[in-house]
Amino acid sequence: MVLSRWRWMFDKSARRLGDAPVFWLYRDKDAIVAQMGSIPVRLKVGEQCLSTGWLVETMVLDSHRGQAAGSRLMVQAHEDQPFSLSLGQTAEMREIQLRLGWKQVAPVQIAQRLVRPENVLQGKVPKPAAWAAGLGFKASTVVRDWMGERATLATRRIDRFDERHDRLWREVSSDLPCAVVRDASYLNWKYVSQPGQEFTRIEVMDGERVAGVAVWMLRAPDQIYRYGRAFLVDLVAPTADAARLQQVVKAACGAIVGDGVDALLCHHVSAPLTLALRAEGFHLRQPERFLLVDPGGLSGAALEVVLSPDTWFVTQGDSDIDRPW
Repeated sequence: MVLSRWRWMFDKSARRLGDAPVFWLYRDKDAIVAQMGSIPVRLKVGEQCLSTGWLVETMVLDSHRGQAAGSRLMVQAHEDQPFSLSLGQTAEMREIQLRLGWKQVAPVQIAQRLVRPENVLQGKVPKPAAWAAGLGFKASTVVRDWMGERATLATRRIDRFDERHDRLWREVSSDLPCAVVRDASYLNWKYVSQPGQEFTRIEVMDGERVAGVAVWMLRAPDQIYRYGRAFLVDLVAPTADAARLQQVVKAACGAIVGDGVDALLCHHVSAPLTLALRAEGFHLRQPERFLLVDPGGLSGAALEVVLSPDTWFVTQGDSDIDRPW
């Protein structure tokens, strides 16, 4: 499985775009002591489409952490790929990146909606309090649905993405100043062919027209999280129309809520999406990750767009933070 994911992450991603795989190794004599790779993507920046990549799989042996192996990998990456992106680095690696000129652009927001608070809060608060929280949440949900505009959009699950989703991307991307290109090719590579992962792919329909796409990742209860979670890993939807975006989010959430889902979560960077999620009962938690950019080679308007936290659209599907382990 590790080999199949490596090939998917670096080889197949590059082949999809007609690029050569990019992976760096740091050797001490004949031994590999550090590594890092780049997931190539096309990034829409204003009216341009730029080549870049998410730096991932940064690993340094403990024996060489004090020998600047991580810094040397980053320096080499800057020479080979001057414009790079990062989401999943450790705090230690972030410090190295910032010292080397990377820019911290925005925190990755964590939005959470409790579907069954009594299950999520079980063991954290007394059972009567958890039960009362569940009743209160269900009552507030009924009031919000009654006062708000009811969704008129339908949903259906799909196996793959096609030219209809290319058309959807062209429509919604005009309002996205900065985002990885989410056409059918990208969506199929990421959410259909990814080894070790299973995603629920949902079309949000307005009659016969595709109004949005939502991708969910389900996690069953385990020893750490004793409640079922559903992650909104990706969303392709109009962000400039606040009412329409909220309708798409509402429909997407309604399509996944069912037996076994106690909480919905969405990791993202997008002010419009934050507003839509909050309108649907999501609350923000303390961010744990940050969007970093090595802007080498950029200038002018493109540099301004990339370094602005208000221009980006990022989801959990970006980089490799949707990994299965």
